[in-house]
Amino acid sequence: MSKLPRVDFDSVETIGSTRWMRLETLSYHVADDKSESGSAVRKWDRAVRTTKQSEDSIDAVVILAILRHDMNDISRDEIVCVKQYRPPVDAYTLELPAGLIDAVREFLEETGYVGKVIDVSPASYLSPGLSNESACMVRLEVDMTLDANVKNYNSQNTVKMEGCERDRGLEKIMIPRVGMLKTLHNMQEKEGIKVFAALYSLAVGLSIGEDGDAKGCVTKKDFFPLINLDNYQNDQILKALRDSGFLLVKSSLLPLDLQQKALNVSSRLLESSSKTVRHPSDKKRYIMMGFDELESEDDATILKEYYKSLREVRDVLLRSIASGIGIDSNFFTQLHDEDNDSIRLLEYLPGDEATGNRCKEHSDYGTLTLLLTDGLGLEAFVDGQWRAVPAVEGALVVNIGSILAEWTRND
Repeated sequence: MSKLPRVDFDSVETIGSTRWMRLETLSYHVADDKSESGSAVRKWDRAVRTTKQSEDSIDAVVILAILRHDMNDISRDEIVCVKQYRPPVDAYTLELPAGLIDAVREFLEETGYVGKVIDVSPASYLSPGLSNESACMVRLEVDMTLDANVKNYNSQNTVKMEGCERDRGLEKIMIPRVGMLKTLHNMQEKEGIKVFAALYSLAVGLSIGEDGDAKGCVTKKDFFPLINLDNYQNDQILKALRDSGFLLVKSSLLPLDLQQKALNVSSRLLESSSKTVRHPSDKKRYIMMGFDELESEDDATILKEYYKSLREVRDVLLRSIASGIGIDSNFFTQLHDEDNDSIRLLEYLPGDEATGNRCKEHSDYGTLTLLLTDGLGLEAFVDGQWRAVPAVEGALVVNIGSILAEWTRND
């Protein structure tokens, strides 16, 4: 018997339909020990968009457009929202911009902004108890230091709406990123506006982060802060490096799928490459990476892309450190303008009690070490004792090196 519960899509009954919507009754099978067949049939009504191509197709694109007025100060960020009248709730709603597959292009054309797509989410479902309607979210960043965006923002151009958009009084509104939840509450109280659930969830999440910042907190894994480089402040990075010399970072510059591909290639090369160096008395091995030595073009492509992303993350960190200690933000990146980084593949296979300390106490000699790990093992001497550096999916471990400590006079 096939896996239960499941819907029998061959017996879907259409109750009624209009141009855009269709009401269906589904028959779905559930386990039933009292039945001879071992299953029973249940009924469920749902609404379906008539434009939906298949059960798994995406109906819409929701746009999270963030206006970045200062790339080092998120308190000045604004999020583009849409206010419009919605007949089903007989009220004006506040939502994120949305549309069909060309929504991003249409948004940029309508607003006149020059933006960059930072991330695209997988499909999420808007009301799964009622409908199979799904949407993906596109995170769009608009650099408001660009002349074209500044001019457009200052002119407060409004797009001429036509047809149903004009009838519904559609209006684009900028909501401050910091204090967003309070702004939404004020609009609900004063204007009776109804807020899109996804927008409200975003505001709650931002508010939780703001509460932590107000209490002097940084999201932490034990003694090692976890910082999102897409949304950070210089003092967060400086504090972590001054406290322990370590931190964990995530960034859209280094997506999770690229990390996983790099780990898979590394494991394969460490197992089979003639360049692998094996320790004579310990089950560990490593390769000092040279891209020209790789036999597989696919492996070389993945590791080169990974290496390029690491250098971009490195530059973000170096600029943040420089700005944080009050010098020109490009001071350290200029000292890294040559191809003088190295990439090493390293694997510690499971040991036993006799293995002992597999890598003695030391400090790295360079400026920054960026480590992608798939498990525990690394420890750092922090606050008077050795502590395990956590392994967090999608995050790099960052370790300051002796050269950078010397350049900053151990600041």
